[in-house]
Amino acid sequence: MKLNTIALGLCMTFCWSCSSDEPIVDYPIYIDDNAINYDDCRLVWSEEFDYEGLPNSDIWDYEEGYKRNFELQDYKREEQKYSRVENGKLILEAHKDPHQSNNYDFEYSSASLLTKGKKTFKYGRIDIAAKIPTARGIFPVFGMLPEENAYGNWPASGEITIMEYTWGSYYGNQHQKNTISAFVCTENSENGASIKPGTGNATTLEGAYHLYSIVWKKKRIQILLDNKVVFTYDKTSNSYAGWPFDKDFHLLISLAVGGVKGGTWGVDDTDYPKRMEIDYIRYYELINDDATDEVEDPNLIKNAGFEDAFEAGKEPSKGDFNRTAVLDHLYEWYIRNTEGYEVSVDNSEKHSGTKSLLVQGPFKNWWDVDLAYPIEGVPAGKYTFSFWLKTDQDVAQFTTAITFCEDDADVAEDYHNQKSVVINDDGTQTISLGKRNNKADDVSSTKIYSTTPGTEWTKYLITVELPETKLVKFVFKPCTKGTNWHTALPPANGSARYWFDDFSFEKVD
Repeated sequence: MKLNTIALGLCMTFCWSCSSDEPIVDYPIYIDDNAINYDDCRLVWSEEFDYEGLPNSDIWDYEEGYKRNFELQDYKREEQKYSRVENGKLILEAHKDPHQSNNYDFEYSSASLLTKGKKTFKYGRIDIAAKIPTARGIFPVFGMLPEENAYGNWPASGEITIMEYTWGSYYGNQHQKNTISAFVCTENSENGASIKPGTGNATTLEGAYHLYSIVWKKKRIQILLDNKVVFTYDKTSNSYAGWPFDKDFHLLISLAVGGVKGGTWGVDDTDYPKRMEIDYIRYYELINDDATDEVEDPNLIKNAGFEDAFEAGKEPSKGDFNRTAVLDHLYEWYIRNTEGYEVSVDNSEKHSGTKSLLVQGPFKNWWDVDLAYPIEGVPAGKYTFSFWLKTDQDVAQFTTAITFCEDDADVAEDYHNQKSVVINDDGTQTISLGKRNNKADDVSSTKIYSTTPGTEWTKYLITVELPETKLVKFVFKPCTKGTNWHTALPPANGSARYWFDDFSFEKVD
């Protein structure tokens, strides 16, 4: 047990809640010996470092050698010079010692510990009481990584950074040398979605213990410095691309030097070795959390990345496109029932995750096959529609349309006669009213896209405006060209494959 610890802070109390955004305590510099009785948490595990020598091998493993991001240190395994427990503290030290190892020229040696394969975490609160070194070029990190890459390699399966220090503020915060950053990484963030890091600061990061915490719930992650929330990330969809945080993660504690982030302003090594000290790590389970991790998904296309099991009867299939038969295929990918064509989920190609939708066949005639996905009607408004596509052809055209029905009479029409969105060459939008309304144009002469994908994944995104509808249907015609779909471009080798992934259809506020 730890003795004689000191608690600093005005109006100290032990009754703040895990779930509260407003901390009751003002910056506890160091936490009392007894585990805090958070309102919504129960202590279930801790590493108190109440022993001497190497870190406990039942809990900790090591990274070794060069690992990532052009960092300058050689991570050492089971060498007490760089990682040890003494006087009730875990010590990680970075030393300047130029040397060669495994075909690398290293300037420094240090340590990186992780609980992979030994201790995992899923939901709850983790507190780390620590002193971290602060200097130009030093790069301490407290992070969490997926135990298994269930959704694919980084960042698809996620990353959580509880604390990351860079001299001079890598993320542009004005506090510079006294600032830490906190953030998450996901498939969406790698593909351009904005997830702004949180920052916190204290003037005594190196000289005094501070509390670095994560509260991880089924629908929210919050990261705290001294019990003050500095970063919040909410689950907004049920797709792993935005929320891979429903699996087991392990803890990473590392002390790096230089690299892409740590070395942005060079390295000042006049005061080495640099030391990180950790007094304890405590893990609390949540007593109360949301009953389900499901959220209302703004994406109106179900299983849009093809990663989950389909509802019974909603697997990709063949079917009838005409008139009210479409109602038998709501929220289902299906193609016209034409011999020689197939639609399936493919495990060998993907834009993200592990799967995609594959349509393949000879595509001899423009009328042979369509791929469609009908959904129930939507309120009037603007919507963004996007998807990723690749083929096995260097040149392989495709055309896409969005059709819709405003009433039962529209649904009963031949689908070629139904209303559709038209994107003109100048980018403006009009609505085709279809032959039913004495118009000459039918679906086969309307489009939102007519373009040439290639063998690399390409994203297509467009914003359209729809009236209130009873039915919306997305239609894809491979190997067709131009404003009029009647132009067929059969593949040169007699067959073609088209892969689709990561569909999205969301209302724009």
